[in-house]
Amino acid sequence: MKHFLLLIILLLSPFSIAQNKVWDFGNDNTNFPGPASESDPNVELIPDPTVTTSVTIDGLTLESGGNDTFGQMRWKDVTTGSFSSDTSYSAIHEMNNGKSSGGTAFLPEKRVISFEVTGPVNVKIWFRDRNDDPGAGSIWVTDGTSEIFHYDSTGTDNYMTIEGNYTGGAGTLYIFSKDKTFKWYKIQTSTTLNTNKLKPFVSTCIKAIGSRIYVTNVEMESEINIYSISGALVHSFKTNYNTDFSFSSGIFIAQIKTEKGQKSVKLITN
Repeated sequence: MKHFLLLIILLLSPFSIAQNKVWDFGNDNTNFPGPASESDPNVELIPDPTVTTSVTIDGLTLESGGNDTFGQMRWKDVTTGSFSSDTSYSAIHEMNNGKSSGGTAFLPEKRVISFEVTGPVNVKIWFRDRNDDPGAGSIWVTDGTSEIFHYDSTGTDNYMTIEGNYTGGAGTLYIFSKDKTFKWYKIQTSTTLNTNKLKPFVSTCIKAIGSRIYVTNVEMESEINIYSISGALVHSFKTNYNTDFSFSSGIFIAQIKTEKGQKSVKLITN
């Protein structure tokens, strides 16, 4: 019996380790080496990003897609307390993520981070929301076909953390940014799901029937942004009441924003 239990523990151990993981770009000089001082040049995690498509470090895959700034380790002395949501964390380096491009809305081809999971996990990201990169931008965590959670930039230059729960089965999760560059400091996965920070409830609903799109159950001002499957914004409006309208045929992603939060919905019109 003891041998049987030991076998079970050995078989399960790799999966437990894979599900509870920390990638600390800010401090782990073994896996993510950075400059020794502020005056030193940046360190490339991908030897030649313009040629090499990807590199896997400690189970984390960096997909450059030929973009030469993705995966650069830079000097950034972030003192304790800079992260208001995690005042215990500090860092001496940061990783450049760059803007994703190509592919689909939930799985770009370039500048993407990915890792394998064996089941439900909480994903938490430490990052800086830069204000020196103009325009709107966002950070996305997906399973390749749908959103897990995302963050819309406020351009405050704050050091922040965001997190969300993945509740699916074994697969690959992807992290990337749209329309703006951010700075990464740490990514953590945990089998302890966060039940205290569930997404705010958004009552507004949107659906497609034939060639028409219907917006219903509008209880407060709702901003609707409709994106093509490639991520391009094709229609945007605000409404305080239920409405419907005709739309071109295709597959789209509708994002609904209210003062209570936001959510994304897939639309198929014909």
